[in-house]
Amino acid sequence: MYGFRMAQLPAPEYTILQRLRKDLLGDGCTQRAAIATALRVTAEVVRDGGAHRVVQHYDEFRSVAPSERRDDLLPIETIVAAQAAPSRGPEATPPPVAEEPTEVVILRREVWLNGERFGPGRYVVTESKAAGLRALEAGR
Repeated sequence: MYGFRMAQLPAPEYTILQRLRKDLLGDGCTQRAAIATALRVTAEVVRDGGAHRVVQHYDEFRSVAPSERRDDLLPIETIVAAQAAPSRGPEATPPPVAEEPTEVVILRREVWLNGERFGPGRYVVTESKAAGLRALEAGR
């Protein structure tokens, strides 16, 4: 009863929300889901180095009177064209990095290898590190 209603948004922003919800995201999309999606896209823009773009939009929103704002910020033609264009699949994941085989080394005394301390005990380390630890423990 005492909350913010989406209809209280200025007309251009409310229109964008409705177009996003109905035309782009499709049937069954709620206003809550549309806003959550818009926030996630904003977060992605910021992560990709576009924080200045978000601030520019905020400054523009604050500096332009509602009567002077563009009404059609997201034309329906743009949505139709975007849906008709072939969509890019998810970005290809890099091939998995082959891990170096590991070995178990049991140390009886403290040794240092490449600035790393290994106290007495059992360690699972790479083959190359295992050879170095064994050599140090043997006193070579």
